[in-house]
Amino acid sequence: MFENRQEAGEILSQKLLKFKGIKSAVVLAIPRGGVVIGKIVSDALGIPLGLVYAKKIPTLGQPELAAGAYIARGKNSEKHRMSKIKPLFWLMTG
Repeated sequence: MFENRQEAGEILSQKLLKFKGIKSAVVLAIPRGGVVIGKIVSDALGIPLGLVYAKKIPTLGQPELAAGAYIARGKNSEKHRMSKIKPLFWLMTG
């Protein structure tokens, strides 16, 4: 486990250094906790940071417990705006 998000971002960015400076790549982060990690990785690799906004689907009777999550789709969504940029995950998986 990691001491905190700062440490997680630093370790992850070291593992992804082979992607440094790729112009068609972007680091995608999910607010809230993922943004800290994503910013560290983005800065270390010299590539843009994008955000993916997810909405939690709560369980009945326990609103803090997530049953799942969804993201917006359409012309105003982050996915549409970033459709021409390849996230690092896509580069890593093929």
